[in-house]
Amino acid sequence: MGISPLYQGDTLPALQATILDDSNNPLDLTGLTLTNFSVVIKNLYTGQVLTGAGFWTVGPDPTKGVVTYSWNAADTATAGAGSNSGAVDWGRFSP
Repeated sequence: MGISPLYQGDTLPALQATILDDSNNPLDLTGLTLTNFSVVIKNLYTGQVLTGAGFWTVGPDPTKGVVTYSWNAADTATAGAGSNSGAVDWGRFSP
C-alpha cells in the first residue's frame, strides 16, 4: 500500500493491498469473502475512529493475495488527516 491522498468526500482511488505471509509471499485468499475483511479509519485531527462503510473485493486472482477496498462517501465525510488499518478474519480458513 502506498500513500495516496484522499479529500473530503472522495471515493477514489480504491485502496489495494496484497496480503503477505511472514516470508513476504502472497497468501492464497481462495474462499474468503468480503465479510472476512474490515477497515478502521482514524481521523488524526479529531481522534474519531470509525469502521469503514465501503466494501472489499478479492482478486481477480485470489491466489495472488490481492484485495481492494472501495471507499464509501461516509468514510471520507470528515475533513482531516487520517490513517487506516485493515484486518482479516480468517475464521475457518488457515493462511
